[in-house]
Amino acid sequence: PPIYFRVLENNYYECVDGQQRCTAIFDFFENKYPLSKKYSGEFGDKLLKDLSPEIIDKFEDYEIAVFEITNLSSPF
Repeated sequence: PPIYFRVLENNYYECVDGQQRCTAIFDFFENKYPLSKKYSGEFGDKLLKDLSPEIIDKFEDYEIAVFEITNLSSPF
């Protein structure tokens, strides 16, 4: 699913939907936890750094839909 950010007045962004997904993605890229054995087949239980360069490229090239919410005066 897409990740939604609210644009604040000071050009900062506030994540309004997708915080857990963002955290999981950043943590995986920092090798904080491995891929799931249950869902990742031969890649299960491996950290990003343990994968081949070709597989790492696929992770790095994967596009995530991100939407900006503008003109919203109050937080959710």
